[in-house]
Amino acid sequence: MPRTRRKPLWRWEPFPYAVVLLLVIVTGTLRPDATPIAFWVLLSATVAAIVVFGVLLVRDRRRGPSNPDPSGRLVTLHGLTIVDAAVRRARPTPVAETGRHQTAIELARLRAGDEPGAVLVPGATRLFGRRLHVGVQLVTPDDRLLHAGFLPSGAEDRWYEELAGLQATGVYVQVPAVVHGTTRALAVDLDLGGLMDAIRSAREQQALS
Repeated sequence: MPRTRRKPLWRWEPFPYAVVLLLVIVTGTLRPDATPIAFWVLLSATVAAIVVFGVLLVRDRRRGPSNPDPSGRLVTLHGLTIVDAAVRRARPTPVAETGRHQTAIELARLRAGDEPGAVLVPGATRLFGRRLHVGVQLVTPDDRLLHAGFLPSGAEDRWYEELAGLQATGVYVQVPAVVHGTTRALAVDLDLGGLMDAIRSAREQQALS
């Protein structure tokens, strides 16, 4: 069985807040006159944690938005290498959890029609989740990225490591997609028939460069 891929605890978005909250709660249960050493040690740790996390927050804001963002979604295609997988009319692979992203799918269809491209983004998570998935982001003609869901578990297990290896060098694969339905709930199918060839082509280009 493939191992479950998870974001490290220290990179999990709620982690700093959980640490500070826990320290505040534990410190609040102590009486400075009864356990002065433990109280002042924990109080100092709480203040230090608040200062450290505050500095990190300010630093991240000064750097601007990351790409991918903390949820593992691409913010822009600028500066990235996108490799297009050819249309092969393979057995459709349905995108998982599209029900949660109907507005984004509707907007993608409005801007790009029924067959937008779909960029596969390893390392994506659900909101405040730690488990890593392969996100599916639909691309509009003006290069706007709209999150439509994730690869289903079988396809994710098959392709995650391959896609993550390319991602580490700033390379992502775009596969053909089809939006189905006229009203909610819309569904999205992917054609992954050309994915392996696209990955091989990207590796060959990297080897030559």
